[in-house]
Amino acid sequence: MKIKLLIIVTVLIILILSITNNRSIVDDDYKILLSMFPVDEQGNGLELKASIPSQQPMTYGLVLASESLHYKYDKNKESEHRIKNAVNWITENSDANQDGNLGWGLPQSFDAFADGTINPENHSYTITTAIVLDGLMDSLSIDNFWTEAEEKEIKKIVSEVILYWLKEVYIGDDDIGYLGYSPEPTDMIYTPNVSSMFLSSLVRIITEHDGIFNESDKQFVLKRTHAIANKLVNTVHFKEGIPYWDYAEYLDDREIKTNDLVHHIYILWGIEEYRNKFDEVKIPFSKEDSIASVDSFWKENRIFFYPQNQVYIGDLELFNERPSNLWGTGMMLAFYAKYDYKDKADKTFEVINNTYGKIPRLTVWPVDYSNNKAFYARYAAHVLFGLSYRDFYNE
Repeated sequence: MKIKLLIIVTVLIILILSITNNRSIVDDDYKILLSMFPVDEQGNGLELKASIPSQQPMTYGLVLASESLHYKYDKNKESEHRIKNAVNWITENSDANQDGNLGWGLPQSFDAFADGTINPENHSYTITTAIVLDGLMDSLSIDNFWTEAEEKEIKKIVSEVILYWLKEVYIGDDDIGYLGYSPEPTDMIYTPNVSSMFLSSLVRIITEHDGIFNESDKQFVLKRTHAIANKLVNTVHFKEGIPYWDYAEYLDDREIKTNDLVHHIYILWGIEEYRNKFDEVKIPFSKEDSIASVDSFWKENRIFFYPQNQVYIGDLELFNERPSNLWGTGMMLAFYAKYDYKDKADKTFEVINNTYGKIPRLTVWPVDYSNNKAFYARYAAHVLFGLSYRDFYNE
């Protein structure tokens, strides 16, 4: 009897050590990639078509979200330092263009819809603001981390951003509506991915961080949250029973294109967050259908820029061969991992690590597709975000 008990205990110890060792190896991917984001300048990096590095709010938001998950899993000094540095930078740069309205965008000028209207440096964008808000909320979700004064200041900024966007960057009414691409009048175009990522922030604020709004503002935010979800549901279309959206709802005769991978998952991110917390607006597809739509970007063990359950013809013929860029694969990894599709997440990371260079020096495009071998932090931060969900979120 004693011998049998000793054997059982020994086997259990071996299993525990094996699991621990495997997890340590997995964690190394995250930590090695994290080293590419300097502790004191975590959002600083090269951008495509730019010759000098810049401080990118989106990168700060993604690193902040990733390190908040990391710290909740493993309370370590480096992550503590990184979280506080990121929040400090984000709060200090919440009105970088000094127009009196809080939000985050791009430090470089940008023509959002290639219509000749160029937004200036530090112009705020809905997608960037949504990603930064999610990072701030991840940091607020850490127990006993912030002082009362620090937490109050973060919540003040979050509430001010939300109320401004829902009052001034919103098109519609209390029943159905959307957020413009940015506050610029020529950018007030329905682009589902930006509304949906912002929807994720709204859902989390209402359900996870009580007390940010007074009761009147909370009801206002809640109505607009349901209205945005309603717009997304009313603009979905289906192919083989799985959901897709057009990239934008243009008011002129520009050609409508489907979403590439990163923007498709931005949409699913918000819709599924809404499904998790609310049932006011009925979603006409299942979570499994959402996963199937992500699966449609795969073909022959490669990840593509556009869905591969159709053949593109004419001017779109190149879409048949165009691989996903790095931030698309990073968001794919995050989405699979968030909803506990571990095998799919592991397969995604295997493709990233074998096709887009090697951790940590990942490339924007697969190495057999482009000669550009530079490291672009904002793209790689999506992979870091994905790894944080794979390694820490469900553990």
